[in-house]
Amino acid sequence: MMERIGALPGRQCAFLVTCAFLLIGIAVYGKSLGNGFVAFDDDTLVYGNPAVHELTSESIAWAFSHYDPELYIPLTFLSYQIDDAIGGGSPFAFHLTNLLLHVLNALLVTWIVTLFIGGDRKCRLLSVCCGLLFLLHPLNTEAVSWISARKDLLSSAFFFGALVAYLSYQHRPVRRLLWLTALLFLLGLLSKVSVIILPFVLLVFDWREGRLSERKSWTEKIPLFALGVIFGVVAVTGKESVLSDTHLLEAVLMAGKSTVFYLQKFLVPSDLSVIYPYTAAITLRSSDFFVPIVLLAVMGGVLIRSLHRTRDAVCAAMVFLLTLAPSFSNYAKAGDIYFASDRYAYMPFLGFLIGSAALLAGISAWRRSVGIIVFVALVTCGVLAHRQSQVWHDSFTLFSHTLNSYDDSHIAHNKVGAELIDRKEFTEGVFHLRRSLEIRPTARALYNLGIAALLMGEKGEARMFNEQAIALDPEYGPAYLNLSALLWEDGERAGALRAARKAVDLLPQDAEARRNLTLMEQ
Repeated sequence: MMERIGALPGRQCAFLVTCAFLLIGIAVYGKSLGNGFVAFDDDTLVYGNPAVHELTSESIAWAFSHYDPELYIPLTFLSYQIDDAIGGGSPFAFHLTNLLLHVLNALLVTWIVTLFIGGDRKCRLLSVCCGLLFLLHPLNTEAVSWISARKDLLSSAFFFGALVAYLSYQHRPVRRLLWLTALLFLLGLLSKVSVIILPFVLLVFDWREGRLSERKSWTEKIPLFALGVIFGVVAVTGKESVLSDTHLLEAVLMAGKSTVFYLQKFLVPSDLSVIYPYTAAITLRSSDFFVPIVLLAVMGGVLIRSLHRTRDAVCAAMVFLLTLAPSFSNYAKAGDIYFASDRYAYMPFLGFLIGSAALLAGISAWRRSVGIIVFVALVTCGVLAHRQSQVWHDSFTLFSHTLNSYDDSHIAHNKVGAELIDRKEFTEGVFHLRRSLEIRPTARALYNLGIAALLMGEKGEARMFNEQAIALDPEYGPAYLNLSALLWEDGERAGALRAARKAVDLLPQDAEARRNLTLMEQ
């Protein structure tokens, strides 16, 4: 099988492909470079994070000693700091870096597919088409257009790079390629721990080549497994609250549903959303979970039957499932249930592509109609990705789009309501905030109603909403901050000081909270 693994095209051809990918990426995503930040993790990770707005030894040390708050992503934070230093805090620099990383990843995918299926003329063309599909597919738009998804782009770049190094090592066993694989794996772990599955993916490729029975296949991965264990412990420390909300049976059922969902979106990328909430019961009796499991069982049977001809299909399926597996525990967040997230399919897309490429490479004679279908598919994906990138223009556009598909999302109603309040459109804003509370009462929605009341001059109601927010969630810092100011204006100095101190305790990085307390203590 090794003879099927070809080398990359010549340098001139590689240069032309790189330029073409860059130009196509700019054509599709160029307009989205003018998008702003969105109030969905961007506020806490980027523009509202003081450590991002400076590039010093102290800020770099902070990046390597803090979580995000769940994930350990020091290199991602460092990339934010560099963007902020270059762009002066403008979202353009952050969006540009995301786009360049996505183009790089598409090129690496092209390289991986070439190494997987071979290097003859037809296979090289197939590889370029796979890379273009990765570049243009609308499902990847979230990872490109959402600044907070930088960790997915950056970790994928190192993951794909490590795969290129290892597949090249299989073709030409030079020791330095193994060390390069380990280095890229380490950098990937420092970007996002989800790349922890790399050693298992490499074993799958060894199995494809019939190397799994060789002792060397296992011993050469000992450093990778050691790194995985270390960063696995670090990851569990940050994910304790998420893992405590995870139940095994629910995780298995949601994994089946999300897996089939992603396969469906690979083929028909429509009705995409920033969130996919699920509010019904999670039970095997529901067709939402029973049907996906049956479909996966059928597909598994087909894959097993294909083994007497080739291991390519099973290898591709294992790459897809292994890279998707780290997301299976993420279905429960802050009391809400989500069955998918577009960016979780970013790295697993590779499995879908190498499987499709291996299947098409086995077709002895290509007809012109195949080329036409591929061309139409790529153009269609490019148009859809361009449109989807505009959904991320700002928070209001993003969550208004979400409400078109999920009107029962309390998060979307809260975000839209808050944006409308900022625009002084109080009637509609309050409507969305109250709708959010009807679906699920949260401290954030009550806090936003307090802001609306304050802006409308209703200080009594503003105080009431902040007090209700604190009663619902005693650890919600912003409500203490606003309540302290309201109490101070009412002459309740002791209560105001208590609220201000609590705000600083809960929001230690918030400059406004510290300034507010300082003024009150003078």
